[in-house]
Amino acid sequence: MSGREQIEEELRVTPGQQADLAGRSSTWTGAGAFAALAASEANRQQAAREVFARGRADLLVAQALLRTEGKSALLIVFEGLDGPGPYSAIEHLTLGLDRHGTQVRSLGRPSSDELAHTFLWRAMRVAPRRGSIAILDGSFYADVVAARVRSDWPDQRTQPPTDLGSDFWADRFDDINALERHLSRNGTKVVKCFLNVSGAEQRSRLLDQLDGPAASRSGGSADITERADLNDWVQAYEDAITATSTEWAPWYVIPADDEAVAEAFAVSVIVDA
Repeated sequence: MSGREQIEEELRVTPGQQADLAGRSSTWTGAGAFAALAASEANRQQAAREVFARGRADLLVAQALLRTEGKSALLIVFEGLDGPGPYSAIEHLTLGLDRHGTQVRSLGRPSSDELAHTFLWRAMRVAPRRGSIAILDGSFYADVVAARVRSDWPDQRTQPPTDLGSDFWADRFDDINALERHLSRNGTKVVKCFLNVSGAEQRSRLLDQLDGPAASRSGGSADITERADLNDWVQAYEDAITATSTEWAPWYVIPADDEAVAEAFAVSVIVDA
């Protein structure tokens, strides 16, 4: 089985099926094309770095083609309960990329200007121009995850007043699917990665966030002192990923207890998508 086939079988959330985050391994290291990642700890780290380096080299080639042709674009979305995980992956992923053709943004709490518009207005503002790559470390999915879990999340849903029942969130999922389909139809490839870490690993990393880079960001799951019950976050992501993994913009659930392995899988997903 090729690496691409493994990714499709193991990591892709099949459209129309449950994401089943709780049932997915956070420690899977692959087999076949990724067999080296299942080696001992020391060898696994080296193998992961090699897989990542090859994937990033392929991404550099893809970026050059994007820039030369100027007809397509790439939007990469990173989400996860572990704040520093996406930050680290993005930092390593962008090393060597043409910074003039790469935009890294983080969508946290909506600003007053963003609240004056519909919730996906800010999503279009960070969509990449043709010939470029945009990477979102925390995205418009905050408006169907953090907005659902956190009682203090600022949101335009109160203007006009509306019932925040299941139909409200289902409508938002439909809006996101429509936006991503619009982007896809107009030449923007959307790749979405959820970094899946175990409960024990989440607790360990969340404590580290107080002194890490994620502490200064405004995303929902990074704010430990105001964090809701972990199960609520998991359920919110479960519902969002299940509803928005589509043929044109599928989700990939990346095993992320080992950061080096997670980065290797993430870059493989991106270049093979």
